[in-house]
Amino acid sequence: MNEIYKIITTSLTTSAIVLGAAALLKEYLFAYSGEKAKNLAQKEDIEELTDKVQKIISIYVQQNNALEQKISQMYSFQNTHRIEERTAIIEFYESYVHWMYTILEIPIDYYNQSNLHILAEKKKELDEYFLLVNKASAKFILLVKNTDLMDLHTTMIVELINFKGWTDAKLLNLQFDMERWNTITEKFSQLIKNLDKNREEAKLVSEEETGLMERLNSNRISYKMGKVKEFHKCREQAHSFAQKAKDYLTSIN
Repeated sequence: MNEIYKIITTSLTTSAIVLGAAALLKEYLFAYSGEKAKNLAQKEDIEELTDKVQKIISIYVQQNNALEQKISQMYSFQNTHRIEERTAIIEFYESYVHWMYTILEIPIDYYNQSNLHILAEKKKELDEYFLLVNKASAKFILLVKNTDLMDLHTTMIVELINFKGWTDAKLLNLQFDMERWNTITEKFSQLIKNLDKNREEAKLVSEEETGLMERLNSNRISYKMGKVKEFHKCREQAHSFAQKAKDYLTSIN
């Protein structure tokens, strides 16, 4: 906008100079022709002065047209950037919130040793959404100039990475425990086929299974409580970003 202001200011200054020169020439033309009329001036003298005025006007028109074209191009560029900037802000916020709520809504109690493949698919889904957030973040960094939004964006990304790291660790532990549970269950099933011979070992395996189930239940409770805490950290930053973004987007003329 400052660049356009400078161009317009220059244009107005140039216009004033050119029009002033044309006015002086016109005044001189009338004075000159009046004086010459008294002295039987030649027609060629008047035509020469008229030609000079026409050349000045022609130069002014050419310069003015070029200036108008440049201003139009700059306005078009700024409008295009403004639209892309708005889109980048909105896309980043949408992808961030979507990923954040996807983690919150993971049904941790649903997963067990019989559907570990579904848990693996959920982890893959989280990674895919995380890539979308990173893609939106890269676009945001390239297009958004507002320093307040940039600072909030950086904080949001940090919280998001922390939330993802925490979630990945919890889900990985859950997966390992369930895989171990499968192993123990299969082993116990084999032992009880000859219980008299394997009674002591079966007892140890049963105790291990009991301890594992207790740990799984404890980890589920810990996950539920922890994810709410981690979620609120991200949501707080997202809320601040949304308020600042609304103010910024509605203030752009």
